[in-house]
Amino acid sequence: MTAKQNAKSSPQDKMIARIQRECLVKKIKRRVIAPKSNPSVSRAPLQSRAQATMDEILLAAVRILVRDGYEELNTNHIAEEANISVSTLYQYFTDKNAVLQALIDLQCEQLVSRFEQGVADFAGQPLTEAVHNLIDLMFDSYLRKTPLFGLLRRQIPSSDLTQALDQALERIEQLWTFAFKIRQIDLGAMDHQTVGFLITNMTYGVLDTIQRQPIPDAEEKVLQRATGEMILSLFDKHTQRSQS
Repeated sequence: MTAKQNAKSSPQDKMIARIQRECLVKKIKRRVIAPKSNPSVSRAPLQSRAQATMDEILLAAVRILVRDGYEELNTNHIAEEANISVSTLYQYFTDKNAVLQALIDLQCEQLVSRFEQGVADFAGQPLTEAVHNLIDLMFDSYLRKTPLFGLLRRQIPSSDLTQALDQALERIEQLWTFAFKIRQIDLGAMDHQTVGFLITNMTYGVLDTIQRQPIPDAEEKVLQRATGEMILSLFDKHTQRSQS
């Protein structure tokens, strides 16, 4: 059953719609247009019809992942969901891992690039505002802009594919560490790398729990605010110890 055939607006349908709304496929096309830059793609989609076919292949994979899970993802199911033949799918992707790689690359790029921009603004803002802005950015990025990231990280068995997902989180950890270093006057001497690791993983744990078990928007906002306050409280305690 395709998403169009499912009349009810389930949480899975909402996630699929959100992924599509955030221009998932349009951005992937720019990355795979040149075969040399992505050898897993069998041919470059140079015509609009070919681009539309690639769009549907990728979105079909998203629908299967969100609705049925990684175990049900294979080239036969993707082709059936996309309403194309398996041979047509192989003209664009060599196997299901190639499809997954395209999705992973995009989600990681979007997640990291948005956080990089947030860190760039960190130095010029009051500390309290800066911390809350970064937490707000993480919540918005993970839950709304790149919702497939967490699902992929939970479902795909550890492999070469998951390395890019882990590296994206490591990059966010590095960005938190950098953000703290440029505010060293405010925060005093601390192990920036350890704090960056703790905050990244603590926040990711909160976000992953929300994605697994969605809560009302009002409760999400409260938890989002509390996460920022928890980080600021950690800074306050460290500053007080440094000054005593």
